[in-house]
Amino acid sequence: PAPRPHFSGRGYVHDFITHLDRLAQRHGASGWLEKTPGHFVFVEPLARLCPDARFVHVLRAGEDVVASAVDAEMRYAGHAIFHGGAMRWVQRWNRAAQTHLYWAGHPSHHVVFHEDLVAQPERVLGGVLRFLGAETARPRDTGPGELADLHREPWRSEEHTSELQSH
Repeated sequence: PAPRPHFSGRGYVHDFITHLDRLAQRHGASGWLEKTPGHFVFVEPLARLCPDARFVHVLRAGEDVVASAVDAEMRYAGHAIFHGGAMRWVQRWNRAAQTHLYWAGHPSHHVVFHEDLVAQPERVLGGVLRFLGAETARPRDTGPGELADLHREPWRSEEHTSELQSH
């Protein structure tokens, strides 16, 4: 079902958590991992509503984020999600970086750099799994149909592969 409108971040986050909890339960999973980059703005309400949650912040070099956004704006112009030009994405990256670095060092937050993840995936993912207490866990791919509407959001098709990609 389509998400319902919300007047506050708290309402959005509450419904979002409920949805992901139901999906995890349906698939027999003990938890969930969510990676939408724009959700950095909801870290604080998520932390309040899910006090046991663990957050892994992936910080990517600003110039790479801006280049990817400008490229996506050209490739998916009809979808108007990557609009706004380079300045918008610079501002967005600055805000995201401030958020990620604010939480760095907090016991329930772990910051990794995208470049390290791509260059040394085994080492970085090992650290992430240790932080999550999930060294032996194996992620379950629910497939693109569970959360992404690939007709409406074709750029998400690249998110559903088993390999790390650097764009």
